[in-house]
Amino acid sequence: MKIIHIITSLESGGAESNLYKIVTNDDINTHIIISLSTLGIYGKKFIEKGIIVYSLNLNNYILIFSSIKKIFKIINNFKPDIIHSWMYHSNLITILIFFKFKKVKIIWNIRGSFEKELTKLKTKLIIYLCSFFSYFIPSKIVYCSKYSMITHEKIFYNKNISLFIPNGFLIPEIFNIKEKKNDFLKYYNLNKKTFVIGMAARFDPHKDYENLFKVIKMTSSLENKIIFLLAGKDINYNNIHLMKLINNFKISKKIILLDNYDNINDFYSILDLHILVSLSESFPNVIAESMSVGIPNISTAVGEAKNIINDKGWIVSRNNPNNFYKSLIAAMKLFENKDLWNDLKKSCIEEIKKNYSLEKMLSNYNKI
Repeated sequence: MKIIHIITSLESGGAESNLYKIVTNDDINTHIIISLSTLGIYGKKFIEKGIIVYSLNLNNYILIFSSIKKIFKIINNFKPDIIHSWMYHSNLITILIFFKFKKVKIIWNIRGSFEKELTKLKTKLIIYLCSFFSYFIPSKIVYCSKYSMITHEKIFYNKNISLFIPNGFLIPEIFNIKEKKNDFLKYYNLNKKTFVIGMAARFDPHKDYENLFKVIKMTSSLENKIIFLLAGKDINYNNIHLMKLINNFKISKKIILLDNYDNINDFYSILDLHILVSLSESFPNVIAESMSVGIPNISTAVGEAKNIINDKGWIVSRNNPNNFYKSLIAAMKLFENKDLWNDLKKSCIEEIKKNYSLEKMLSNYNKI
């Protein structure tokens, strides 16, 4: 079959990552990509793999009609069997596509958990509008988490066409953690016995950096034993708002900001433990990604986090820095027993291999 994917962005993110994995590992169908914004990190990666990508640079609503015309032209030329839209803005555009190309099958992909208090008014309006049209436009709605499915069905998305397909991950055959960690510690002049904790998350209210910094503040008695590495979009020393938070908590010596990582496994290779302090998630890729290379996790109970981690790590309620700190201390104590820690690392890999393999995800998408 011929499939056109329409996605809001091709910058670094969970939806973009999963689209890339699906398209570049599927040898059954023919795919082309339309990005509503710029080419981005994944757009360049697609092109390197020989995948056709169109970027519309749609950065304001004045250009929407010319962009729709471009999309119609691409559809006319490619003649797809399926239009597969990713995220709310792309789903909205398929409403116009439907009335122009009624014979083309449309599939929506919803990646967010939809927390009302954390969602912008403009996005809320799009979400509610799509709720109404979910009964007419898509033949299937794919959710990457059960929590996302439940939250959207509560606001009357068509539950008769809902499908849950969790994200899939490729387990690296070789992953040299110790060597890269030692090189990193040497570069930053840190003790080889330092317990390295990392969080991969963009600077965003959903990620709850304020509560993370409360946890880090609690570790002040563990001076020289622990370091926190933060990576993600806008996680850098030029971010005025981020630096103000760090300085207010007086924790600058306990944190290293690493900005975006093109290859996220390079980040995980430095860590002993990965953490996530989010207020809201659908399917937190960073948990499954880090577990797939043997890095245990502590996470707040958001989205699919509890199901992904299972009993191979620690789950804490949201907005609870005291309990998060207790789990952190428990992880550090377990780390001191190398045999038990290595067993935990191996079980993390097996958990992802068993329940969240790339092969299983591809199979589920091809069944649609």
